[in-house]
Amino acid sequence: MDIEQFKAVNTFQCARLKADAITPEACAANRKKLPLNKGIPGTHPNPMPFACEECMDWKRLCEQVYEKRLQAGIKKNRPAPAKAPAESGGVCAHCKTTYSKPAARGLCWNCYSSLRNHGGLEAYPMSINYHRRKKAHKESVGES
Repeated sequence: MDIEQFKAVNTFQCARLKADAITPEACAANRKKLPLNKGIPGTHPNPMPFACEECMDWKRLCEQVYEKRLQAGIKKNRPAPAKAPAESGGVCAHCKTTYSKPAARGLCWNCYSSLRNHGGLEAYPMSINYHRRKKAHKESVGES
């Protein structure tokens, strides 16, 4: 496969970056970088290109390359879908609001810190996993 065939199958033209040939992997690497306006200025040596920050075409362009690769019989294709976190949300056992990330004991962060600081946390039992880890630790250390 010569360079022109490789480019025809494995790359797309990115108008936002003004790039003639970019692979979906390079596109993904650019999207994973931190934007320049995030964090402390001057501390990120390789920020996300400005053109990538608001790009809406990347999925369509990458999908076109994946289809061309599939038709050409190239095994390197779509990345595996990302796994969802085990606990990505729920309803707080105390205030009944929905949260995106649990603190502990089925509570949102606000309720957990308030109950921890002002008392009342004991009304919400720890998870079974906590007790299993604590027991395993005691056994490994030799405590009874």
